[in-house]
Amino acid sequence: MTALNVIPGTVLACRGTGFSRASTNMKKLLLDFYVDETGATAVEYGLIATGIAIAIIAAVKGVGTKLSTNFSTVSTSLK
Repeated sequence: MTALNVIPGTVLACRGTGFSRASTNMKKLLLDFYVDETGATAVEYGLIATGIAIAIIAAVKGVGTKLSTNFSTVSTSLK
């Protein structure tokens, strides 16, 4: 059986502490990802923009229905 030769210090290693080093790197990566809040602001702004868009769509839909009714009334009055 031959051992897999890998450059020391890389994530994949089969000798000694290679897997524990990879595990430590993965733990650090996941911890850094969990603590990092830079993307949270973008998500919050996206949610706010979505809420505003839904409010605008609802308002325009309501006004559009009323305008359609008014134009129909005026149209039948003119006939």
